[in-house]
Amino acid sequence: MDPDIQFLASRSGLPLRPEFRAKFVHTLKIDYFRRDQVQYFLDAPIVETESYQVTRQAIWLAELLRKVRPNHLDWFLTPDTPGGRR
Repeated sequence: MDPDIQFLASRSGLPLRPEFRAKFVHTLKIDYFRRDQVQYFLDAPIVETESYQVTRQAIWLAELLRKVRPNHLDWFLTPDTPGGRR
């Protein structure tokens, strides 16, 4: 994973925060099912991002969701800048 590239993960159903609208583009949805259903949108920065980087980030996010349950943040920048609120 490239630590210089920050992706945006936000819970589905939430509007994209204004400060992120011009910086990120929607890429894919990550589902986590267990006792509850959690869905996040993984948004890539609006710079040239290779598909393998998005794939690696999606795998990382899916693994993170399994570890942090049930404390899922509304949004956070990844891989290393938590910033959301619950």
